[in-house]
Amino acid sequence: MGKKRKREGKYLFFYSACLLGFILLCSGCTHLLNFQKKWEVRKHVEKAENLMFKGSYENAIIENERILSLFPHSEPGDKALFNIGLIHAYPDNPQRDYKKSLICFQSIINDFSQSRLRNKAIVFASIITELIRSDNKIKHLEKTVDYLENGQKEYRQNIETLKKQIRKLKEIDIVIEEKKRVRSYKD
Repeated sequence: MGKKRKREGKYLFFYSACLLGFILLCSGCTHLLNFQKKWEVRKHVEKAENLMFKGSYENAIIENERILSLFPHSEPGDKALFNIGLIHAYPDNPQRDYKKSLICFQSIINDFSQSRLRNKAIVFASIITELIRSDNKIKHLEKTVDYLENGQKEYRQNIETLKKQIRKLKEIDIVIEEKKRVRSYKD
């Protein structure tokens, strides 16, 4: 009566299930890797914050640079770069460098256009730019004050020299007057 069935589609569902399982496994691994990466970053963030609060600014910068290397163009990287900028500008940091700080904030502005920290970075960059200008003005004024003080010292020395010359001239004048009196007295 009927023909015997061919078993061509026998493994179709099995292959489909294997393919679906493989896709789910790969996507699960991707999420697992992202989770592992985020967990690692969280440890670095906590360590960097603790180091900064303890006053170990160089080590805090190193930890933030590790975070930045793991996420150079995404969210935790912008926070790390922002923290590096803050550390470089921090008043208690004995090795503060406003120029490096400005570079960090400008990098956030240019490289992380979608970052929530971008507006804060703009504010900090403008403040630090003004601070650098003020520092340059102060240095220029200090040089001017030093120059004027040195000039004032020279003028004082010249005044003393002139006073000594005037005394000598007065003494010479007195001697000449005495000689004139003696001559006029003899005549």
